[in-house]
Amino acid sequence: MNKLRRCISFIIIACMFYTAVPAAGAYYDTGSYTAAAATVVSTNEYVKVTVTDLNFRASYSTSSKSMGKATKNAVYQLKAKTSDGKWGQIANTGYWIYLSYTTPASDPNVVASTDKVKVTVTDLHFRASYSTSSKSMGKATKNTVYQLKAKTKDGKWGQIADTGYWIYLSYTVPVSDNQAEAVTVASTEKVKVTENNLRMRAGYSTSAAIKGKLSKGTVCQLKAKTKDGKWGQISDNGYWIYLEYTEPVKTEAPAEQPKPEEKAVVATSEYVKVTGTGLRMRASYSTDSEIKGYVTKGNVYQLKAKTADGKWGQLKSNGYWIYLDYAVAFDPSASDKVNSGDSATGVCTGQQVVNYALQFEGNPYKWGGTSLTNGTDCSGFTQSVYAHFGISLPRTTSEQAKVGRAVTYSQIKPGDIICYPGHVALYIGNDKVIHASTPTKGIIISPTSYRKDMTTIRRIVE
Repeated sequence: MNKLRRCISFIIIACMFYTAVPAAGAYYDTGSYTAAAATVVSTNEYVKVTVTDLNFRASYSTSSKSMGKATKNAVYQLKAKTSDGKWGQIANTGYWIYLSYTTPASDPNVVASTDKVKVTVTDLHFRASYSTSSKSMGKATKNTVYQLKAKTKDGKWGQIADTGYWIYLSYTVPVSDNQAEAVTVASTEKVKVTENNLRMRAGYSTSAAIKGKLSKGTVCQLKAKTKDGKWGQISDNGYWIYLEYTEPVKTEAPAEQPKPEEKAVVATSEYVKVTGTGLRMRASYSTDSEIKGYVTKGNVYQLKAKTADGKWGQLKSNGYWIYLDYAVAFDPSASDKVNSGDSATGVCTGQQVVNYALQFEGNPYKWGGTSLTNGTDCSGFTQSVYAHFGISLPRTTSEQAKVGRAVTYSQIKPGDIICYPGHVALYIGNDKVIHASTPTKGIIISPTSYRKDMTTIRRIVE
């Protein structure tokens, strides 16, 4: 009897201390795993859930309260793990999941990159992650080129390949493989701003931080330019401006002569060849008259009138005036080709312009670009198409809206440009235009009615 009692007591005590272990996968976390079993270490890795019904737990134990269920295939960032790697703590909620039912995942906000960037400022921090609240890991060196291995999808942060640290890309500029050294050269040029609100930037990139804006007409002394001539550094503050929206300030020798009170004008049909760079077309025969565009050095133009003193000539094609000290007489019978850079009759037709432009349909859009193959914006597209025929258009949409002569929609013909607020397109006939549209669409053909806010139609070639 005593032996039986001892046996029963043993069974009762064993049951009191027995802890049941759930079937593996019943709730997709472990059995009796207590907080005392492991320490916690920090992490910033990502994991992807591979099962349904994986519990969120208040702590790293199956006996801890369930806080809901994780979603299969969802990616979560962790902020901590147990030292044995079995449990992970979700960064934004603080809940824990059992990591046997996850796989490592990449950061969904980050993409791989092989870009090289050059730092444009001093005291740019290296960060442990892509956030200004992340721990500073030191500072990058101004003018040093760094190889990236990743970027955030919004393009704001880049991860250094050799250290894994992050830098804020607004204070860097892209560097190509063949630009291992400096990408700028010294300059003593002066430029005049041709558009309102031209941004000054911390570096020579549209992704660099905006440091202020310049008004139209502001004259800037440069101390450096990028080698491609696209950006200029202002001497007095070190900020950079995009030079497509400026014009050179030159000391013309001799300078264009002021218009007397009156000049006699005489008719002519002679031709002249331009010998100067950046010669302006003016609304009248005076340097005080409105600038309507530029003629191209080396091109030949037919005149329809001159001032009696021979100083100014009026272009036959569009009625604008040029200063003849920067042109020489030209005999068209002595040449098999007469280039007329503004729109001279007989040099090209509007249809020829259209035929040339159509071959670039489908090519990319690039803000500030002028390349018909590698990327252009809307005004760069029309400017570059006409430049092929030796016809010089201003760089910006607002200035192109003033060139040539205005025509009505009932008079429109292929080769005319249609201007909208902040946009310009080339008319190709049949109520359609070709234009550099957006970064996602590139160079496309659209109906003229795709926008209802047409402002003017300009005829460049007669």
